[in-house]
Amino acid sequence: MQVLIAQAVGGIASPLRGFVGVLGGLMRSVVCALQAIKDTKKE
Repeated sequence: MQVLIAQAVGGIASPLRGFVGVLGGLMRSVVCALQAIKDTKKE
């Protein structure tokens, strides 16, 4: 029974980790784009 619970939790957690990774990458991209706009306007 514990093995089934562990497998179920692992099966749910894995896609969530991937989703969080995608969100983190998206946030970094947005920050980089905003920084580039800021640098462009400064010149």
